[in-house]
Amino acid sequence: MADVKLNKNTFKILVGVMIAVIILLVGILIIHFAAPGIIAGITGLFGPDEPVPGIEEEEEGPWGDKTYSWKYQGQTLSAYAVISKDIYKKYNTSFGKNPSAYIIANDEDGAVRSIASAIQRAASQYGYSGQDTVDCAAAFVKSLSYKTDRETGHTGSYPRTPVVTLAEGVGDSEDLSILAAAILDSLGYSAAVISYDDITFNQKQVPHAAALGIPGTSNAEGPVYNTTRGTVSKDIEIIWVADTASKGYPAAAYYIEEPAIYPAPNFWTGKTADSTVSASLPTAEIYQIPDLTYIPDISSNTWKKEMSEYYKGQWYDTHVKWNSSASWKLYEHYFTVQPTPYAKPAEDGVLPGPLWRLSYTVTPTVDGIVGVEELNITTSSGGGFGSLAQKTVELDFTGMTPYSSAEIAVYDMASGEPVLLDTFGWQGIASADKTQTSPSYPPGKYAIGLYVRNANVDITVQCIEDLNAKTYQGGI
Repeated sequence: MADVKLNKNTFKILVGVMIAVIILLVGILIIHFAAPGIIAGITGLFGPDEPVPGIEEEEEGPWGDKTYSWKYQGQTLSAYAVISKDIYKKYNTSFGKNPSAYIIANDEDGAVRSIASAIQRAASQYGYSGQDTVDCAAAFVKSLSYKTDRETGHTGSYPRTPVVTLAEGVGDSEDLSILAAAILDSLGYSAAVISYDDITFNQKQVPHAAALGIPGTSNAEGPVYNTTRGTVSKDIEIIWVADTASKGYPAAAYYIEEPAIYPAPNFWTGKTADSTVSASLPTAEIYQIPDLTYIPDISSNTWKKEMSEYYKGQWYDTHVKWNSSASWKLYEHYFTVQPTPYAKPAEDGVLPGPLWRLSYTVTPTVDGIVGVEELNITTSSGGGFGSLAQKTVELDFTGMTPYSSAEIAVYDMASGEPVLLDTFGWQGIASADKTQTSPSYPPGKYAIGLYVRNANVDITVQCIEDLNAKTYQGGI
C-alpha cells in the first residue's frame, strides 16, 4: 500500500473544507428548525401542495371590526360592531326556509345589539319618536348594498343570517328584511318579515322578494295585511328596505298575491311606532255613513296605479254586474276574488284572477225627456219693450244635469266589517256615456257601495287575464 503524503498547504485546505462543511450543516439545522418554510423552498423536502409544519397562513374573510355610516333626518350616524371569524362561519349556514329562524339566530358577538344600541343613542340624542326610531333602523338597513343572490354568488336556497349580512355588508331583499326585523326586535319593537312568493302573471315573471312589516294601518307603500294569534289580531303595514324596482320589479308588482308573514320574537308583545292621524272622509260625513274605519285614500295615484300599469293587459268581464239609479246602497254587493285564478269566471260568486277592477258607465235615467226637442220662445226685438218675436230653439235634454252624480265606494271585508278603501265616480254632464274604470285591487273579500243621483249607472267587475304559469326560480 502506497503511503499518502500531505504537504503543509494540502493539509490546510482539507481542514478549511471540513470547517466549511460543518458550518454549512449547522446552518441548515438551524434554518430547518427555526424556519422550515425557507428550507422547504430550498431543499424541496415538502411537496408544494402539502402544508408546511409549524406555519399557518392567516385566513381572509368578511369578519373583523366593522364601522357603518348612514344618514337620517339630515344627520350622519355611525355604528361599530365586531364580528369574529368563528361566529361568521357558525351562522353562515342554513337554518331552514322560515325567515323567523334567521331573525332569532343567536347574536353571540352582539353585532345586531351594537347596531340597535347606536340607533337608540341617536334616538335619545335627537329626540326621536317611536316612528322616527323605526324609520332610522330602516334607513340603516337601506344604506347597506342591495344585490341579488345571482349578483353576489350567494346560494339562493337559504337567506343570510343578520350577522352574516352585517359582516358582508350586502344582501337581497329577504336578507335585508330579516336584518331590519332583528334590529327592531333588539330595540323592543314589533316587526315581521313579509314574504312574497315568485309568480308569473300576465306574461310578467316576478321573483320572490320580501319586505319589512310593522304594526300599523298606513297603505302608503302597499296593502295593509292582518295576522292573528289566538284572539289577538294585528294590522301590518309595509316598509320596503330593498329597492326592488332597481332590479326591474316595482314593489306594486307583489300586491296581487297574499304574502306569508313571519313575526320576530317581540311581534306580539313589542312596542309599536306612533299612530298616524287618519284623514276624514267627506262622503261619509255628507251621507252620514256610520261606523266606518277609514284608510286615507293616498293610493289612487301611487302603488295601485303602478300595479295596474305593471300588469297592463287584457281585462275581461265577469258575470258580476249591477245597475243602479237614485239610491244609496251601502256595501250591499259582496264578492270574493281568489288569489289562485281559474281559466274562466266561476258561477258561484267567486271570481278568477288575482287582480280586479270595476268598469262603469253613467247614462241618463229612463224617466223624463231624453233627446232633442224644439221650443218656441217669445223674445224682444231691437231692445224695445213693445217689439216681440217668436224664435225656435233646440234644447238637448239628455236626462243629465250638472247635479247628476254617481259615487262608488270599495270596502275591504276581510275582517267581516267594512273598511273603506276607495271612493271614486262621476259628476255633471261631461263624459257621460263613456266607460270608465276604477283602480285595480289585489285578491280578497270586497263589497261595493253605490250612490246615484239623477242618473243611471251600469257596473261590471272585471278581472285581468292570467296565463297561470310559473317558471321563475330564485328571489331578489
